[in-house]
Amino acid sequence: MISRWLQIGSLKVRILLLIAVAIVTPLFALGTWLYWDIDASQEKAVSIVLETAAKSIASQIESWNEGPNVEVESFQLGQRGFLCVLAPDGHIVSAPEAVLKNDAQFSWLARTTPQGIGHVVDHNGQEWLTYGTVLKSGLRILALQDEEEEDAAVHIFRKNTILMLCLAAGLTLPFASLFLSSVLRPIKQLQEAAEALRKGDWSIRVQAEKGAELAALAHSFNQMAEQLGNQYVRIEEEVAKRTEQLVQENAERRLAERSLRAKQEELQAMNDASPLGIFVTGRDGLCLYSNQVLQDIYGTPQLFGSGLFEPIHEEDKARVLALFKSGHENGQPLKSIHRLRRRKRILWLRMRLAPLGAGDQFTGYVGTVEDISEQKLLEHRLLARNQMMDTLASSSHLEEAAPAIAQALADATEWDLATFWVVDLAENRLKQVGAAQRKTLDLGGLIQAGAEKGLEKGQGLPGRVWKEGQPLWIGDADKDLSDPRLAFSPPLRTALALPIFFDEAVAGVVEVRFRDPILSDSSLIEDLCGWADTLGQFLARSQAEKEKGDMEIQLRHAQKMESIGQLAAGIAHEINTPTQFVGDNNRFLQGAFSDIAGLLHRYDLLLTGVKAGCGTEELSRLVHDAEETAEAADIAYLEEEVPKAILQSLDGLERVTKIVRAMKDFSHPGSEDRVPVNLNQAIESTVTVARNEWKYVADLATELDPDLPPVPCRIGEINQVVLNLLVNAAHAIGDILDELSGGKGMITVSTKTSADREWAEVRISDTGGGIPEAIRGKIFDPFFTTKQVGKGTGQGLAIAHSVIVDKHGGTIAFESEIGKGTTFLIRLPLHWERSESSRPK
Repeated sequence: MISRWLQIGSLKVRILLLIAVAIVTPLFALGTWLYWDIDASQEKAVSIVLETAAKSIASQIESWNEGPNVEVESFQLGQRGFLCVLAPDGHIVSAPEAVLKNDAQFSWLARTTPQGIGHVVDHNGQEWLTYGTVLKSGLRILALQDEEEEDAAVHIFRKNTILMLCLAAGLTLPFASLFLSSVLRPIKQLQEAAEALRKGDWSIRVQAEKGAELAALAHSFNQMAEQLGNQYVRIEEEVAKRTEQLVQENAERRLAERSLRAKQEELQAMNDASPLGIFVTGRDGLCLYSNQVLQDIYGTPQLFGSGLFEPIHEEDKARVLALFKSGHENGQPLKSIHRLRRRKRILWLRMRLAPLGAGDQFTGYVGTVEDISEQKLLEHRLLARNQMMDTLASSSHLEEAAPAIAQALADATEWDLATFWVVDLAENRLKQVGAAQRKTLDLGGLIQAGAEKGLEKGQGLPGRVWKEGQPLWIGDADKDLSDPRLAFSPPLRTALALPIFFDEAVAGVVEVRFRDPILSDSSLIEDLCGWADTLGQFLARSQAEKEKGDMEIQLRHAQKMESIGQLAAGIAHEINTPTQFVGDNNRFLQGAFSDIAGLLHRYDLLLTGVKAGCGTEELSRLVHDAEETAEAADIAYLEEEVPKAILQSLDGLERVTKIVRAMKDFSHPGSEDRVPVNLNQAIESTVTVARNEWKYVADLATELDPDLPPVPCRIGEINQVVLNLLVNAAHAIGDILDELSGGKGMITVSTKTSADREWAEVRISDTGGGIPEAIRGKIFDPFFTTKQVGKGTGQGLAIAHSVIVDKHGGTIAFESEIGKGTTFLIRLPLHWERSESSRPK
């Protein structure tokens, strides 16, 4: 309480002091001014009085009609001051009596008085305050005042003024104190209430005092107290709630910090353990960070700055830099596969970049680098392996494929030389069948020496592999004195050779060489062993295909023999028929010739008798004998029948000749290569050979295109196919012969050129019973047949499919309708070199 009263008391004192200062300060200033500046004020006041008096006298004088010597009423200013009028010559015209008595003194004083306000000191040392003015008439008005008299008046004024100021100040402070007491009482109440509020008494209220301002203040205070109380309660609740939230947030923050530290440690561990190189660049592309893996890939820790892009292969650097500079525009991740030069090695890298921001917000990249050199090497080897497979697939023997495979092997391994050797059993030597070099060295002499001389068993690295039957890797191959090729080549220090096995024996050797020493690479050895195994399989396949070809030849020969066997009786019958009537006609002609010869003999005797001049009787006898002989020979009959017999014999002989020629054409093996042939003629020959198979069950019509161009084919194989189809057609008609109303079926053979002029088409149609739906997918299968045992082997259509499709690059298809017949369509390419690309699907 005391402190509060002291506070209130001090406030009252301060306010009183403030009021005192506010009142006394201007009074003090006024007193000071009056005290110190009264002289100037006095002088100014006196000058105003003197000026006013002078102007008043001047106005009176100017209204006079008399001259300047007219007496005027004098003016006294105070006890010693006065006004006077001076003539132009300076003597006093009018002045107070005292002045006139001392004319000489005042005349001098009047004459020395300046125009306007001034100070003059007379002969006695007395100071005068003066004011002078000149009238229009030439008279001068002079006002003078004794300064000592004025100073005395000023001192009296000063003393009275100071007393008045002190009295005013003394009366002001008590009244101010009383006023403040009435004002500060409610303020004191407000202070006490505010102190109670400060201590947390939110129920405190202030009684309203009289007076609008204090009542409003009390009301406002009470409202404020109520609002503060409510706010305090809300704040307490909010503080409690917020405190609880802060506790939870702090716990979560500590948990998040621990998690963040754990994540950072985990990220750092992942970064250290990552198999990928990791880097961060700035906006300008300079490297700011790289992990240990990336430094190991580059082979140097100096990647900060431009070290990330400097070693990139010169052929790839411009592309990578352009990709790097343009990648931030769209903000999309980037990927680049490029090469890196590291000392003498070339590495393949896969770089992935993720831009940090895009456009103006782009700040750099974070990226990873993966060494894919092994993968690229495997890709190259796999590509070369595929090239080898393609080459082998299009080759019939290893000697044909070896040069291309050797080049693929050299490129895949990036070694300087690749060579293939095969064992020549006849000469018991290794024969070089393919060699390829990279453009890094000139190895032409070594390759030429290997091709010319070959290697014996145990000679050079390939000879040792042939002898030992296992892969060999040597690092001083240039010192092998047993290899005669080394004298013709620059040193190739590292060499690897692997055997090619066929039928459990070494059939060849794969060899690669490199100029520099290289440590043994098990992966390369394993990979090249795969190459060698593939080549061994190719040799086995080649041998199997050769055996298969031989078997197919034998099978076709057997099929042909079977066909010939089946046709033999028919062909014999076909030949026997014309042979029989040719024989009969010959015997008839023989008898006719005997009769004609006897008649000719009689005619010869008659001619001789005529020439000899025999008598009439003798000649008559000779004529009679000739007539009897002619009658016995029946010359008229012979004249009619002999020409017929001759024609029939010639026709029979022609038929036999045709059959024999057809048999010869059909049986001719033809060329192993495809040669252009007259397909129409071949079909006619086959039709003739098969005549006895179809003539009893069907009529046969041919519609052969005379404009059909020569067809490149193996004619013997095509003849066999046509024969098989004709026999099948005859058999199909024969199976339903009893059902045919006309007694016979119909076989039609036609040829024509396709609309695109690329194919020769052969159609063989029959009016048999058709092929059942259930077996249509099997008719080209080997050994499939619907004929009775002994009537067929099931190889006819299988051989036809093999000959047309596999051997000639053509197609064979059929259309069949139950009860109406079947049509087989054969298409043979007219241009063999284009057949593979243009073959119909």
